[in-house]
Amino acid sequence: EAVELDPDNAAHARGWAQAVGLDHLEVVTGDASVSGAYTGLPPVDVVVISGVFGHVDDTDRRALIAFLRKLCRPGASLAWTSNRANDGPAETVRQMLAEESFTEVDFEDLPGDTYAFTVARHRFTGTPEPFGDPERIFRFGSAFRRPRDDRRARARRRTARGAADHRRRRRRQRSAGARPRGVEDDDGHG
Repeated sequence: EAVELDPDNAAHARGWAQAVGLDHLEVVTGDASVSGAYTGLPPVDVVVISGVFGHVDDTDRRALIAFLRKLCRPGASLAWTSNRANDGPAETVRQMLAEESFTEVDFEDLPGDTYAFTVARHRFTGTPEPFGDPERIFRFGSAFRRPRDDRRARARRRTARGAADHRRRRRRQRSAGARPRGVEDDDGHG
């Protein structure tokens, strides 16, 4: 089974599979990041993950790799790619796969700086796990999201609120005829 979100890409993949004689390959139009897209799928012999690991953060990489234990039969092959540019996640992915009972068979850095790809193959040596309730496995693009609790942004908001509050207090004091703290009248009263 292949899962592809874009209907045009899925149709192209169906046509290609038919043209090359892959009669047992089913192409499903669906969201590969949601476990429900794989409901009813028997354990598979081959999984290909290309163009995903570099676009998800470590939390989502770990969740995706753990989910593979639900997809793979014992001895299944996993082929995956990663981009080496900008400190790509290849070494992290290799470690995570080892922790989830995927034994490395091949690992190659392709030559060239233009694309800087890594291609790897692992074999699943663990015990398959059953599917649970449908869940989101990963969020494509999570590697590029800013943390919600960005401290600098919070400090800027706090500073801006504080300055605005100070200006409001000064305006209220002036309109009420009160003098701001530290300002004396002509008689020297503060």
